[in-house]
Amino acid sequence: MTPFPLLLLLWGVAMWFGILPNRIVVFRFNPTPLWMYARRIFGLVAVVSGGLWLALDIWLPAWMTDRAGWAIVTAAGLVAAALIVQQATEQHSPR
Repeated sequence: MTPFPLLLLLWGVAMWFGILPNRIVVFRFNPTPLWMYARRIFGLVAVVSGGLWLALDIWLPAWMTDRAGWAIVTAAGLVAAALIVQQATEQHSPR
C-alpha cells in the first residue's frame, strides 16, 4: 500500500474547503472566480478518487489496487479538467 491515496484525500479536503493558501497549492494565481471553481473541483475530485483508492485497498490485492487507483485518479483528473474547461468557455462566451 502506498501512502499516496491518503495524501491525495487530505490534499483534496484542504483544496475543497480552501484551507491551503494559493501559494502552497501548486501554482500561484490571483483568486479569480474561475480559479476558485477549479480549486473546489480539483479538491472534490481528489477526495473522491483518494477515497475510492483507499476503499479498494481493503478489498483488492496490492498489485490490483495500485493499478486501479492510478486509473481512477487519471479518469477523475480528466473529468475535472473537462468541467473546468467547460466553465471557462461558458464564462467567456458571448450571451
